[in-house]
Amino acid sequence: MPFLDLPPELIQRCLHELAITDLARLLSVGNSYLTDLLLSSPTIRYRVQQHIAGVYEPEHMTLTNATTPIADRIKALQETEDRWLAFTPASREALPLPAPWADVQGYTVGEGSYTVMYDMDMETLLGGRASTLSLGSGGTGWKELVTPKAMLDFQLCPASDLFLRITHSTLNDIQRFEVDCRTISTGVVHPLAAKNIVIADIPLVYDLPDLSIEIAGSILAIAFIFHYAPNDAAEQHNRLHVFDWMSGTKLMDPIPINTTAVTFLGPETLLAFDAEENALSAIAIPRRDERETIQQLKFELPNLAPTHRIMPSAAVCGNGLWTPRSPRLPAAKSLQPLQRKLLFDDESSMFVLRYYILRSDVAADDEDGPGIDARIMVVARRSEMLKLFQQHAEPSNPEQNQSPWVLPFATWGPQSSRFLHLSTTFQNPCTSLAGQRLASIDNKAPGQSAPIVIRDFNPGSVRRVRRLLRDSTSASASGSGSEGVELEGAYVHVVEADADAAEDNWDFRSAALQDGGVKSKLAYVEVTSKETFPFHAVHVSDECVVGDGASQGEIEVMRFG
Repeated sequence: MPFLDLPPELIQRCLHELAITDLARLLSVGNSYLTDLLLSSPTIRYRVQQHIAGVYEPEHMTLTNATTPIADRIKALQETEDRWLAFTPASREALPLPAPWADVQGYTVGEGSYTVMYDMDMETLLGGRASTLSLGSGGTGWKELVTPKAMLDFQLCPASDLFLRITHSTLNDIQRFEVDCRTISTGVVHPLAAKNIVIADIPLVYDLPDLSIEIAGSILAIAFIFHYAPNDAAEQHNRLHVFDWMSGTKLMDPIPINTTAVTFLGPETLLAFDAEENALSAIAIPRRDERETIQQLKFELPNLAPTHRIMPSAAVCGNGLWTPRSPRLPAAKSLQPLQRKLLFDDESSMFVLRYYILRSDVAADDEDGPGIDARIMVVARRSEMLKLFQQHAEPSNPEQNQSPWVLPFATWGPQSSRFLHLSTTFQNPCTSLAGQRLASIDNKAPGQSAPIVIRDFNPGSVRRVRRLLRDSTSASASGSGSEGVELEGAYVHVVEADADAAEDNWDFRSAALQDGGVKSKLAYVEVTSKETFPFHAVHVSDECVVGDGASQGEIEVMRFG
């Protein structure tokens, strides 16, 4: 029997299993009956809508949402996208901090959560307290986490109910760094974690390191940088350590690094910023039977001017709240608001890199010093870079000092990244990217209110605003001078790609770079809120924007989902 002679419901059920690219090809065939079947299926429409938004409904939530009509789920997703574009949050709430503002030493944003660290011992930089807040409406308020006195840093993975702590202890002339996995909900040893993991034993004469922690599924990456050591020997312990936090297994030998700017390029591929070689180094985590060689590829960054160098200590990488393959556990009742309905998909996932360039004649690395000529923020698309890694990566043996292949910036950069100026030293992009939305606030004038700016790199958003501009009778000049449209709560315009523009029209220009600037094929939507805010900083989560610093004792949560 020909396929199209089957009952319509059965045809739609079969078509629903196709990839989005295959569905698009079917629409281009020109068969009116097939087109009607595709467009009349609510489940297919919902899949397409999720793809355009850069999200997906995880399996555990598909079962949970089964009682919600598909039409209501379609409507809810569309309304969420509308609110983000027009900057009209569904609700706003001021929430008191768990400690005085002066005592807060750090924060982290996760899937549906905001966590602060406070009361740290300022002499040892150890211990302290930490409390996490569910950003969903109807949450239970701040929940204090169980923290040991010897805690150096931590990371949360709410989907796995995981509170991962890095602890520090001393024995004779050695300081030991370990991983301790607990649950967020109860503070007990995590049921999926086999044991404590010893990361490294370091001579006690070394100061405590700078570090960063990244988690993808069961894979844990920890970057250690020791800035101060006897006889300038810190480099021998500057390493990237990779473990399976569930089994405690070391997945590869420690990798030499010179910054803590590390993220996952893919579920089993790491990306580290190399300040000495001005490149991003991608490394595939080897299988157990392939430990002698590893797949590597370096992505070259724009050449520096001969008179400039990179400041390694200022480099930071943010994962954009991308949590691939995270084990999703039934959390305690207090964590239920953290159970996300939609997650960011792999295809649209982005990361952000911040680094500073200063003049070579400046001896000291001072983040606030006059020698800095460029504060750069790079937003890059993982899927494009991962495809190139899979095409060009070559096996190398670290023990033989084999150099990996270097991919020129012109080959990967314009199609995968967009360079932006980091306007102030206080903006931390690590907690300002969620999915494809980058949030910032211009607080160059202390004490003055400023609009929140959302840069949306979703191609679907770009197409939508272009249509609005064509159809709108109220097109107006936006703050940047380009044509824009006024929506309920924001001024919106498209910052077009400039890859084919003349050099004078490049969006990103800097004398610290050899070519004077960087061009890109990525367009984005810039959403500038009409309302101004007195925040010191803003942080974007999957469904919220969090503003802090406006009041010494509270934060404001704006919910768009």
